[in-house]
Amino acid sequence: MLENTAFEELTALLGPVFTTQEAVTAGLAKSELARAAQRQHLVRLRRGVYTSAAAWQEQAPQGRHILQVMADQRVRPEAVACAFSAAVLLDLPTPLNRPPARVYSTLPRTTLNRGETGPGEGALVRRAWLSKQDVLTLANGIRVTSAPRTVWDCGRHWPRPWALAIADAALARGHCDLPVLQRRIAEQIAAPGAQNVRWAVRHADPRAESPLESLARARLMMAGLPPVQPQVRIRTRRGIYRVDLFDEANQIVIEADGRIKYLAGEDLWKEKRREDALREVGLRVVRFTMQDHHNPTPFLATYRSLLPLQPPSQLQLHQR
Repeated sequence: MLENTAFEELTALLGPVFTTQEAVTAGLAKSELARAAQRQHLVRLRRGVYTSAAAWQEQAPQGRHILQVMADQRVRPEAVACAFSAAVLLDLPTPLNRPPARVYSTLPRTTLNRGETGPGEGALVRRAWLSKQDVLTLANGIRVTSAPRTVWDCGRHWPRPWALAIADAALARGHCDLPVLQRRIAEQIAAPGAQNVRWAVRHADPRAESPLESLARARLMMAGLPPVQPQVRIRTRRGIYRVDLFDEANQIVIEADGRIKYLAGEDLWKEKRREDALREVGLRVVRFTMQDHHNPTPFLATYRSLLPLQPPSQLQLHQR
């Protein structure tokens, strides 16, 4: 029986993902592969496709999902990772706090095949029309839908705030610029959820620096509240501070607060001094958390209570 290190050498030779036939060609018997999987030296990603246990264990959830996508495309070379899987591969935000359990995959549609094909082994498979512009090949060889197509596929099925979050991120991370995104979305054939995506693209902004900022903007717009600008620089006596979102008409700062922002007591002290400086120049400060996204009613009530403001102070604003 081969040792675990031998299978690590096999992945070094064949790549992180390999088929039964590739392993046999490299000198392993099928019975050895079966025993190795049983003894957990190998991880079976899908029928006839493996990776080494070491390669699997060293990966975070995102890396493991990528291995699953690679396995799917080893047996379906024409497949293109789409929707949730494409968002993971392009490092775009999703409503899940983890990659999906199954691979989302599209098979290019032709006049000889129609509609969705439903679940396949380890994957949710559908058929769809894909243009050349809709498909990218990544450095690791994975075929994935382009950022505009991924925004379209995800945004049609996700809640509106998350449709905005993925559109913002596609722009902010340089996958495409706004005119390209707008044009590619306009070219898509009308489908259920299309208005959701078109709303998101109409309001998309590359200045957004986190999904939470996008979710806050979406909640405010959906509530009919005044528009806010992302990443605005405001001069105070302590210096220039960049705030997450700014309602200039009503002089309200919205800070999108993730827990990672305040890992130490010093972070909290700096944030207090920063907020004090903003308040000194006549601004109101409210905070938006992921809990506010899930239950926006209290946040929106607080925000509305700040709208009847005194005439705004004269601030020196520096847009990024």
